[in-house]
Amino acid sequence: MSGSGTKDDPWALKTPPGSADCTMWRDDTADPPQIVCQVGSTKLLYDARVIGRRRPSRDGQATSRRRRTGMVRLVLVS
Repeated sequence: MSGSGTKDDPWALKTPPGSADCTMWRDDTADPPQIVCQVGSTKLLYDARVIGRRRPSRDGQATSRRRRTGMVRLVLVS
């Protein structure tokens, strides 16, 4: 993975099957802060406050909580 994660110097990545290039960066000027993923002309926006945030949960509740809130887990593959 190259880049520093800013809009001017985004992370250069490949999609999981390795078939397409994508760039990602953190936009702290957005309210709330966002992680931006650009693949071709498609732009995906993620709430930066929830990326990588993990809270301890009781057994059996983590999956149902994620499903209920619609939280997306983002995995970076380089």
